[in-house]
Amino acid sequence: MIEQLGEKMWLINNVDLLQFVEDSHTYFLNGNRCQSVTRIVRSILGDSYKNVPQSILKAKAEYGNQVHEWIEWYLTSPTRCLDEVEDFPILTKTQKRSIDQFVQNYKFLRTDYSEIYCERPVALFDKYCGMYDILLRNEKETLLADIKTTAKLDIQYLEWQLGFYKLGLELQGIGVDRCAVLWVPKDDLIEFVEINAKTKEECLEALRVYEEQQENQVTE
Repeated sequence: MIEQLGEKMWLINNVDLLQFVEDSHTYFLNGNRCQSVTRIVRSILGDSYKNVPQSILKAKAEYGNQVHEWIEWYLTSPTRCLDEVEDFPILTKTQKRSIDQFVQNYKFLRTDYSEIYCERPVALFDKYCGMYDILLRNEKETLLADIKTTAKLDIQYLEWQLGFYKLGLELQGIGVDRCAVLWVPKDDLIEFVEINAKTKEECLEALRVYEEQQENQVTE
C-alpha cells in the first residue's frame, strides 16, 4: 500500500518513507540513498544516450514530460467528459490530434479499470527504487504500463524496466498480469504495445550480478 504524503514523498506499507529528488533523479528510502532502476537497466544494456548532446536530451525530455502530463491527466481526471477534448490542456497545436486519437482508441484504459494510479514509486529490497507511469486494476487483471516518447522503441529496455517494476509491486503484494507501453514518438502517433517483462528470476539474477560488480569496483 502506498500513501502520498506530499510532493514526491510517499509512505510504503505504512512503514517506509520514500522521497524522490527530481532534479538529480535520486531516491531516498528512510533517509538512505537508493540506486535507481534506470541505473540498473543501463548497467545491463549500456547507456544508449551517453553520446547524445545535452541540448537534444533536454528538448526530448521536455516533450516527454508534456506527453506524460496530458496522458496521466486524462486517465486520472475524475470530472472529464470522456468524449470531450476541447478543454484539454493543449501544449502544442498538433497535440490535439494525439488527444483525439488517444480518446478514440484508448478510452478503455480509463473506462475498463476501476483503479488508476500514475507516477507511483516502487522499492526493491530497501536498495533500489523506481517510478512506474501507469498501473490499472479491475476485478479481472492488473496492467502495468510505461509511457515512452523515443523515436525508436527499445523493447529490451522496457522488458527489464517493467520487469523490475513488476517485481517491486509484487514485493508490495500487488500482482501484475500484463505489461505494456504507450509509445508516442510524435504528436500525432500513439501505439499501445504489449511487453513481455523479464521474470522475477531474471531480475533477481541481474541484481545479484550488479551487486557483485559494485563490490568488485570497491575492492579494486
